[in-house]
Amino acid sequence: MAFVRRATPVSRCPARAATPDAFPRAASLRVAPADAADATKLMRVVYGDWSGAGASLGGSRVSWAPAPLPRTEAGRGRYLWTDAFAVLNFVSAAERRAEMGDAGGRDDALAAALALVRAVHETLGQPSSRQVPMSLSSRAPFALPGASSSSSSSSTTTTTRHVGLRIGKTLAAASSDPGMALDGMYFHYHDKWVFALARLADAFGAETSVGAALATEATSLIKDVHPHWIERDEHTGAPLGVRWKINPDASPIRG
Repeated sequence: MAFVRRATPVSRCPARAATPDAFPRAASLRVAPADAADATKLMRVVYGDWSGAGASLGGSRVSWAPAPLPRTEAGRGRYLWTDAFAVLNFVSAAERRAEMGDAGGRDDALAAALALVRAVHETLGQPSSRQVPMSLSSRAPFALPGASSSSSSSSTTTTTRHVGLRIGKTLAAASSDPGMALDGMYFHYHDKWVFALARLADAFGAETSVGAALATEATSLIKDVHPHWIERDEHTGAPLGVRWKINPDASPIRG
């Protein structure tokens, strides 16, 4: 069976038992201008030039969309782990532009992050094929208020919501493997994606409609898929641990 990480009781886990005040805050990380410039160049190589994308935040329709990742690395052009860090990079870029007094550059980076979020949910939130289904979700589809789609000619709201987000691997089967060859869902990939959504929501501000929608989606996503990762005692239902990977339809991987 797939590897299961055994749960540590809260009473025996000092970090969980400690109060928030017990955790020291790290000093703000300052990135050297040359390093920031190199990071921006690399992001443009991978995702394309997002200059001018910020016009979409004002309601204008723009054609910018994140470039697809190489076919050898990502099925249908998106890979959850890579794209999660890209969203975080866009948020950091927006913060740097704001510190420099470049409001347009800030909006461009935030708009690029939103476009990538939409592309990921439109791709990895849907089955890779009819032969590899995903479970339907009872929750409302993800939507960004007042946003126009830059990745397709349709609305940014997908009409059908499924449970979780796929990894994005090029090879897939309805019954995945417990390793790293086939598509499925990774716990630690969702962890990074939810964190990225939370950072982006904070960048827009919880009081804004976009920020609130992103925060709601982060909460809905993890509530929807998290129960499927929990390994439970078949007799008592007590939690035994967390599966690191599950099938595309959120079922446990057998074997």
